[in-house]
Amino acid sequence: MKKSSYILFFISLSLFLGIITFLAIYFTSDYCGVQCEIPPLSTSDEIQSEELANVQLAPKMYTLSNGMKLEVLHTPFEKGETFVRILSLHGFGDESPEKRASDELSIDIAWESGIAGKNSDQISAMLYEQGIELILKVYPFYTKIEASLPSDKIDFFGSLVATFLKSAHVSKEGTEAVKAKIARHIEERTQARKNDFDEMFRKFMFPHEEELHALKLSDLNKLNAEDADAFIHQIGADPKKFLIIVVGDVNAEEVHASFEKQLGGWKSEVKPKETLFNEQSIFKSEKDKKFEFPLQQRGDAVIKIVCPIKSPEDSEAMSTIEFVTYLIEDRLKTLLSNKTGSSLGVDVSYEFPFYPHLSPANISVQLMVDPSEKEEMIQLVLDNMRSLKADGIKLEEVAAVHRYFRQSDEYWRSSNEYWLDILSNYGMWNWSVNKFFDNDPLLKVTPKQVSDVVESLDFNAYSILMGNPK
Repeated sequence: MKKSSYILFFISLSLFLGIITFLAIYFTSDYCGVQCEIPPLSTSDEIQSEELANVQLAPKMYTLSNGMKLEVLHTPFEKGETFVRILSLHGFGDESPEKRASDELSIDIAWESGIAGKNSDQISAMLYEQGIELILKVYPFYTKIEASLPSDKIDFFGSLVATFLKSAHVSKEGTEAVKAKIARHIEERTQARKNDFDEMFRKFMFPHEEELHALKLSDLNKLNAEDADAFIHQIGADPKKFLIIVVGDVNAEEVHASFEKQLGGWKSEVKPKETLFNEQSIFKSEKDKKFEFPLQQRGDAVIKIVCPIKSPEDSEAMSTIEFVTYLIEDRLKTLLSNKTGSSLGVDVSYEFPFYPHLSPANISVQLMVDPSEKEEMIQLVLDNMRSLKADGIKLEEVAAVHRYFRQSDEYWRSSNEYWLDILSNYGMWNWSVNKFFDNDPLLKVTPKQVSDVVESLDFNAYSILMGNPK
């Protein structure tokens, strides 16, 4: 997991203007929901680099009266602006596969059905007037409500969320409207015969885990309002699996008081369901397992090599493994540039396909190559990764990665989105986040820790996915 991957876990994220805009984009994407990058901060809102050294960030942790967790971080990066992320650790993958479509689309159906007597157009107009940009999405193992809003609209937003949790409903009309839109999207995707690399990767690595695959018409045929309504009311059913993160130009005590007022006294009347996730049933990578498929593009082939790795037990282990991915990538970029004159877009990542579950975990290497050189490049990459283990870690390599992190640290630590992701991840994993605010753990990784991780890697157990241009 790279630093970009803290902002990888939620994949590049953007906030869409109003519910209608969100739904429109949702129904035209390959994943039934596209997220784009948030526009960069304007120069006038940015803190000058020399000021950053004096900025002391310290998160405040609270527990509401009903058991819901609240994390608040005041930052000076964007005056008058705040980000709120609300997470429920319950997703459509925690339910029966028969209910897949009903659960995944439940939150869209609820908005389409209206809230507290207001229809979706009225809700959209109201959000626009308040300057609130909102995104809602049900993922395989969690549900997210996220907003960007003026700092003085915290009370309003908290009231809106509370109203949704307490009174959201699913209508037959809303169900049919969403079903029709999604059906059109699936049909368009099928007619285009487009093979998406990430979707093919999930099918290849996890052929039996349908929750990781895109919706099909056969799933949609099982959609019904009753199941969707039942899922909506599971979102806040277990307060211990409910997390609110607020980052921005806010007063922590005022935020706590606001959410305590709106949600602290509420308790769902629905009994929480147990998760169906079982990591023992998950497919594991095998030596020399390969899969090739055609891509709807011309030019280079796309290759992804995946090696299993032990899941991290704490933030220190997470940081060390992330450090190793940077080290591997730096070595490969040097090797490929010397060999071909180009780094071939090589990218090394630390991945959790069943996020927020940390098992199984993979280190993956992805690159783009000339189709005639696929096998040669695959062997080159594997040999280089194995040499890392055989030859050992050089101190200058570790020092080079440390220098990189020191240079990039200032950029990341001045981003509200970065801290939103850090607090979200650590909150879901019940890890202490305090050390992040003292000093980036990546700057504390030692050569001994790196060597121990490298020694534990098995570069002879791998899977390879190849997307070939037509």
